[in-house]
Amino acid sequence: MATLAIQGGAYPTNASITLSADRLSVAFGSGLNADCVNRVGPYASADFAGAACYKRGVRANVGIRQGEFRYYEGRRLIAPANFGFGYTTSSSNINPYCCLVDPGQPLSAQTPPSMSLNTLGGIFVQLRNTGGYDVNATSYYGFAVDYTGANPVVYVVTMSGSGMAISRQVTTGFNGADVVPFTYGHTGLGASETSPVASFNFGQQAFHYNMATLQSELSLYGANVTLLVPGVGVRP
Repeated sequence: MATLAIQGGAYPTNASITLSADRLSVAFGSGLNADCVNRVGPYASADFAGAACYKRGVRANVGIRQGEFRYYEGRRLIAPANFGFGYTTSSSNINPYCCLVDPGQPLSAQTPPSMSLNTLGGIFVQLRNTGGYDVNATSYYGFAVDYTGANPVVYVVTMSGSGMAISRQVTTGFNGADVVPFTYGHTGLGASETSPVASFNFGQQAFHYNMATLQSELSLYGANVTLLVPGVGVRP
């Protein structure tokens, strides 16, 4: 398995993101992004008015390539709050989630290719809410990303009173770019700088959701589950 981690440590504008020693979990501190507040450099745009300066985003260092069908999980470590999990590309502007990107990158008005689940209940495709799920039924969120076609199709896996719940989402705009897991948060979560609020499982540990059950459920959607590989970063 390739070494897999969450990116971090290179961008001083994000002192309020703390990565754990395992590089797979993250805490979102209470400090605002000073450059965003002061509209310095790339943050001079009106895009950063109001709540944007409170947001934090960080992505993994390895993605899912076109032609692959892979599975990973996120887990919330505190009560539901304004943070979540999902995917984007390795180079997309994640400033709408704010802000762990190279400050030298130009801002773009284009909504980034992305899908995200907020632990408060919403599922978003390119920042547009597509529906909800049973917030209190689980703290584990699975993402089965079918990228065998032109566009990534993700099956978001949660739980409901009747068992496993799946939401099918389609994201456009990737144009062959890798699908990269990411997590985002918001200041004021009530956690300390060093206490993780979210963690990823890219396949280094056993997954929470049973893969055989998942395959059975995905087959009901017409997915070719024979192509599904558990884990991200495993390369043939």
